[in-house]
Amino acid sequence: MDPVALALANALVGNPVHAAALEITILGPELRFEHVTLVALCGAEFDSGLPRNRPVLLAPGTRLSIGRAARGARAYLAVAGGIDVAPVLGSRSTFLPGRFGPAASAGWKDARCGAATCCLCWRTRRRCRRSASGR
Repeated sequence: MDPVALALANALVGNPVHAAALEITILGPELRFEHVTLVALCGAEFDSGLPRNRPVLLAPGTRLSIGRAARGARAYLAVAGGIDVAPVLGSRSTFLPGRFGPAASAGWKDARCGAATCCLCWRTRRRCRRSASGR
């Protein structure tokens, strides 16, 4: 919904302009990064403690909690290497309540970055099963 913010976030971490990123609307996720990871948050202003519109290198074990939107409604969190999610009908979008999209079938509890640099866990405090198995 904000192609400029998406393109900027991806450019800041060295991804192609149209690489998959997390679109955050109104209320953000809680994420855990298991490896050194370069991220960028662009778009709306969220309560996160993460600076906007610049790349940030996160240390292993970092927990990032992106709270409510303070100004605007939509932001994008890009991760260096992209997010490894297959397109469905030409889109990487997921709508959980409608169970539509590539991550809906897995319940979107975890997803892996394309560069295998981190593990993203959507609102769960359990250990990521994929990272434990090495997938």
